[in-house]
Amino acid sequence: MNCLAPSILAADFGHLADAVTTADDAGAQYLHFDVMDGHFVPNISFGMPVLESVRSLTERILDVHMMVERPEKKGLRALGADKLPQTEGTAAEAEGETMAHARGTVRYWVLAVSVLLISAGCSSLVMTLSPHLTDSGYSAAFAAGMVSVSMGAMAVGKMLLGWLYDVLGAKRASLLSVLCGFLGLLGMIFCRVTPALGLIILGVGLGCAFGTVGPPIVVMNVFGKRDYSAIVGVFISFGNIGGAIAPTVNGTVYDLAGSYTPGYAAWAVALGLVLFCFTIFLPSGRKEQ
Repeated sequence: MNCLAPSILAADFGHLADAVTTADDAGAQYLHFDVMDGHFVPNISFGMPVLESVRSLTERILDVHMMVERPEKKGLRALGADKLPQTEGTAAEAEGETMAHARGTVRYWVLAVSVLLISAGCSSLVMTLSPHLTDSGYSAAFAAGMVSVSMGAMAVGKMLLGWLYDVLGAKRASLLSVLCGFLGLLGMIFCRVTPALGLIILGVGLGCAFGTVGPPIVVMNVFGKRDYSAIVGVFISFGNIGGAIAPTVNGTVYDLAGSYTPGYAAWAVALGLVLFCFTIFLPSGRKEQ
């Protein structure tokens, strides 16, 4: 069945009420609204206050064509829209997931907790490096030198990891970074063996770099642009929580066991689980980074 749906955009906005009445009297079944925000499309038309005003003038069905970014956020039904556009499968949807949808998935929480564990495990490398080396028989001067070298490695590691994300993609670069953190923890466990010191530097350099470089790229590749800021903010918060709990956990382990080594073993197991989760939940393809 054909329906007559005159567009409000064609009305004389100086006499909008008269135009609505004329359309009513002429037998229009619908009144069509073309809402444009100047972002999704270059033109700007009108917004929600006009829709609310027209709703009070007519009982005709209001058919709303939303040429705006994130139309689902506009709350159109409360303003009197009768027919709303379907957003599934649109270009906006293709850009990524909403925060509400992402938060309802297992992947979201697994990856968020993974960021927490990476931060906690790799923070342990930095926070306890000097006392652990002195406890293991190295001189205070040597331990201080190792800390200095490790801090330099961390600075270089952040730049290197960014390059690796460009070359390898989000999944392989993330796995490599977490693997380096895992090897760094093994290096701490076996630090009395000289080659293990190299693993510690590697772990601090590329492993700790994930906390700064990794979450934004992982969020963009997994969840897209749509609610990027909100999702990445949560992931960074999880990372901060991991960094905050690490000293308490490591201190408690030291008080109970007289050594940081059991804590390193536990964090290594945690990073092993993260490697498994990243293998499953991170996409293999490279998206925009």
